Amino acid sequence: MIGFRHPDLVKKNEKTGRPVLKTSSPTISRLGKHILLQSIALDQHTMESADAKSAFLQADNQEEGRMIWTKAVPEIAHAWGVKPGTWLRVLGAIYGLTNAPRIFWLDADRKLKAIGAIANPLDRCMWYVKDSNGVVCGRLGSQVDDFLFGGDMQNPAWVDFRERFRSMYRWSPWQQGEFEFSGCKLSQTMTYSIHVSQEDFCNSLKPVVIENEKSRSSSDSLTPHEVSQTRALLMKAQWRALQSAPQYCARISLASSEINKPTLRLLQEANHIMRDLRKTAKEDIVFHSFNYGRKTHEKLSWRDVVFLNWGDASHKNRPNNESTGGLIIGMSTPEIIQNREAPVSLLDWRSWKLRRVAAGSNSSEAQSIAEAEDKGWKARLLWSIMYGMPLMRDNAYELAAQCLSFVIMDSRGCYDALTGTETPGLSMENAKSSVDILSASQGMDETSNHHPAWVPSDLNLADSLTKYTTDSMRTIALYHSRKSWILKFENDFVSARKQARLRRLAAVQKANIANTLEEWCEDPFSRTFGVDIIR
Repeated sequence: MIGFRHPDLVKKNEKTGRPVLKTSSPTISRLGKHILLQSIALDQHTMESADAKSAFLQADNQEEGRMIWTKAVPEIAHAWGVKPGTWLRVLGAIYGLTNAPRIFWLDADRKLKAIGAIANPLDRCMWYVKDSNGVVCGRLGSQVDDFLFGGDMQNPAWVDFRERFRSMYRWSPWQQGEFEFSGCKLSQTMTYSIHVSQEDFCNSLKPVVIENEKSRSSSDSLTPHEVSQTRALLMKAQWRALQSAPQYCARISLASSEINKPTLRLLQEANHIMRDLRKTAKEDIVFHSFNYGRKTHEKLSWRDVVFLNWGDASHKNRPNNESTGGLIIGMSTPEIIQNREAPVSLLDWRSWKLRRVAAGSNSSEAQSIAEAEDKGWKARLLWSIMYGMPLMRDNAYELAAQCLSFVIMDSRGCYDALTGTETPGLSMENAKSSVDILSASQGMDETSNHHPAWVPSDLNLADSLTKYTTDSMRTIALYHSRKSWILKFENDFVSARKQARLRRLAAVQKANIANTLEEWCEDPFSRTFGVDIIR
């Protein structure tokens, strides 16, 4: 079907002004998908996937009342034994109709609720299932006609629901443990942890062949065809960065900011990104099963996990004096607040151009910290809902406060504004920054279970989402090598740069002492009085 020719596509209801034909259809958000995967891993549920075969045509008939007609194309006419161009009446959600995805989503939502699933009001493509004791025993998420789900295979309530879910549609395929979902390869290990990778996608990427590259300057303008190829490269790279490789977000974001004035250097950078993506194709993100290996009495409940919200900014590192913000939302175990290394799952991340030009570095930091606090609040709220906590008109903040959480920053000025005064809105020199800090502070009151924390920049994971430097890449590379991190509370507020300087100074002093001792030991007078004892 040619969807834009639908006669009701632009019609409005005469009384309400709303569109007659509703075409918007939700799909599971990236945060929702990650929350779903993390809850499956934490509860040690079995992960599965199912794809509805010819999904749109399996939805219940909802188009018959519209009296929509179309002409038979030659292959349909031949199959049905009619003349080409014969008028046919549309009865179902045929592929191509602009409202076909919505019809299927409504059909799936209605049928899932009928067999006992409860819809998530925050993400309309997520559902959860409770047993007779009111405990959540399984969860589902959908990407159009692809369903991702997991549950307790030992719980009769989930087993019964799963069988009724299987009978809802015809599926092809129905997979368990390892499969492709939404362009990513998901695999669940024997420890119940879930790995997300895009190795096949990365291996399929190819850089652009640049004509006459050696005879051109890096500042030469690109041809319209080369501009189109550069955009395509950056969009492909961005897909990988958003799904499974946060370490590339800042680099791609900074490159995209130059697309309005594209030069050969930008195309070369896009090619370099492609090659690096291929080199790191095996790198993945992990949703840890924090309970695996713990003793029965030590197993964590969903309220025991700790949310970590890193926020950072790079001041005026974009064209027109614009700045870059970065954030990472993660989850870990209570051991991380005891100055111990602990596994960390990354739930959300973002690198973006800050919404306004910042007057100073604190102004940039304030914007990113406010954004990190806001996104972290949403993640905690969604986490509570997925464990059966009902969202009401006035309990959103209460649900978000179910888990301990930290907003982590490396800006001493913003940290002092959040902790050193009762009027954070007046403590910043810049008025707009004061509003950002005030917004963040209201999410960290005494009842929020949400606190600010200061760390050196080399312990701030969001640093790698604001700039492309050796130090920032070293930070995120260290996380990827261990899939764990540490939250070290620095009472002395010694920055990473100062710590590096002190380490270099200590190394020099140690070398000087060693040289002096060696010279002293070679002196005949020193040997006379027992060099070994002195040493």
